[in-house]
Amino acid sequence: MGTDRNSIEQAREANFTKLKTYLKENGTRLSRKEFAAVLFAINGMTIYNSRKKDAIGKASDKYGIPKSFIKKFIDSMGIKSKRARQAQKEFAIFHKIGIYKHRKKVEDET
Repeated sequence: MGTDRNSIEQAREANFTKLKTYLKENGTRLSRKEFAAVLFAINGMTIYNSRKKDAIGKASDKYGIPKSFIKKFIDSMGIKSKRARQAQKEFAIFHKIGIYKHRKKVEDET
């Protein structure tokens, strides 16, 4: 159980660092509440497997920051949820399988 807690803390720290670096590189400043809301949503998406919409909604409710602000900021950072990354990976696998089956069918016909 300690290992899970450590990995979660490491992921939180990585998300915090990624957000700080993004802000610094882009010369962007956020209020304390905006920073906390964006980080909360990022953690929800990347650590706790929440859907993007759900993570943004929870962050908005908790910190009183508009959902549109949080979404726009996360989109500009290019952050994807675990679910979205997994779906993209599965699509790529199924796409490759489909191409393989099509090629095999064409070869068999000739």
